[in-house]
Amino acid sequence: MDIIESLYYKIFRWASPRGEHTFSAGLLQDRLREKARVYSLELEGKILEVGCGEGFFLRALARSVNRLSLFGVDVDEGHLKLGKILLKGNNRVNISLSRQDARVLAFKDHSFDVVVCINVFYNLDSWETVCRVMEEMARVCKPKGQMIFDFRVSGNPVFNLKDRWARYYDKTLTHSLSSYHPAKIRGLLSRLDLKVVKSEHLGGLLGMITPIRIYKVYRP
Repeated sequence: MDIIESLYYKIFRWASPRGEHTFSAGLLQDRLREKARVYSLELEGKILEVGCGEGFFLRALARSVNRLSLFGVDVDEGHLKLGKILLKGNNRVNISLSRQDARVLAFKDHSFDVVVCINVFYNLDSWETVCRVMEEMARVCKPKGQMIFDFRVSGNPVFNLKDRWARYYDKTLTHSLSSYHPAKIRGLLSRLDLKVVKSEHLGGLLGMITPIRIYKVYRP
């Protein structure tokens, strides 16, 4: 297992964009953040990122769009501390980071025009937790607002095996990574009355082999 762990971290360091070898870095993670950024370019108002980590997505979006007020929440104080350090000198006073539990967000109903959650759901410990976070995201999203998020979709046996064993070679994990059947995801969206605007696999060649689907949904 030590050999697998060593190989994993070598690949991680090679794949991490811009040399950012932090918890939230990684090739697929960065591709998802970029797709979410593109999804967000035409949107306006207040944007909340749930599970913002060190703020990679928010900083990238801030560089692209000036008209947005950006907020990020994460449960890990260490990630937020690093995110605030990386924000220094950015001159983006409309980026606010705070420590919050995504299951009980401290925002009023209908507070945000857009709610984003990328690279988070596959890290959560249960479907019940995923549902609770999605409910909170829908609660704080304004009527006619939009939500952007991703799921690891079950069905690829290679990735299913990798996810099941992830906690043995990735010391940052305390449990296996989670993927879900598309029908289960559709059922959750229907229960929350969320209408799919766009849904696609991660782009390019990787989209043919990786079970990652990103969603952009509309809240009536």
